[in-house]
Formats: sequence, C-alpha cells, structure tokens
Amino acid sequence: MKTLLFLLASMVISGAANAQFIATVQLDAPLEEMCGETLYALFDGFDGQTGAKCDLSDQELIDRMNEEITWLREHPTFKAKGVMGVYINCEGKVIDSHSGLKDEDSELSKAIAAFLMENGNWKPGSFNGDEVDCSELIGFVIKKGKISLD
Repeated sequence: MKTLLFLLASMVISGAANAQFIATVQLDAPLEEMCGETLYALFDGFDGQTGAKCDLSDQELIDRMNEEITWLREHPTFKAKGVMGVYINCEGKVIDSHSGLKDEDSELSKAIAAFLMENGNWKPGSFNGDEVDCSELIGFVIKKGKISLD
C-alpha cells in the first residue's frame, strides 16, 4: 500500500513539475485590434513563453516620460505608486495602455497612457512559437514629480 501511495504521489508531483503556467488578462470585451480572443500575460522564464519587447528599455521609457510629460514638472511635490500597462497585438502594435494610477481620468493618467501609446516599437510576445496578443507591465513610483522604476 505504501508503494502504491508513493508511486501515485510521484506521478502527481512529476505532472505538476511539467505543467506550464499560463496567465491571461481578463477584458470586458476584446479590443478592436486584437488578433485573437485572448490577451496573454507572458513570462520569459516559462517554457514556450516570450514576453513582448520594446526597443526602449524600461529605464529609457521612464527617462523620456520625465522629459516629455510636463505635468510632472508642474507638480514637483506629487507622489504616487502604480503599474503602467501596455497591450500589444500579435503584429507588435500597441493597442491600448493605462497608467495604473487610481484616478484614470486625471490629466497625468491620460498623459501617461498617451505616452505609452506613442513611444517605443514593440516586438510581439510569443506563446509556443505563435505571436500572440499580450500585456506588459512596468512598476513605477512618482516622488518629487519624477517617475522611477519600482
């Protein structure tokens, strides 16, 4: 009986070790320019998954934001923390973005979202060899009117 339980436990553990983690983004409705019906959140560390890549590093994007978003310079005492999101379709086109700030209707939120839509050229993410629609997230902190990586 112990041998049977050991073999059964070994099979379950072996199956779990070979399982692949797949994360998707829950959308109210598919975005107009999506190639498929699923928006993936891909992780480079998992087999068969490669996240979308921008020709600018996260730090270069942040540096450009600090230069180009005038609202930040006009509010030098502003503090916030969030996660910016960029949705990229299977062709590498940015199809949506969000600032990750609580007030998505604020001038700063709109400026961050617009900046993300217009900056950087993206290579689409891939899942099991197929280019897919995916989401990329960038954590940030705003202190003294300057954005930095979180």
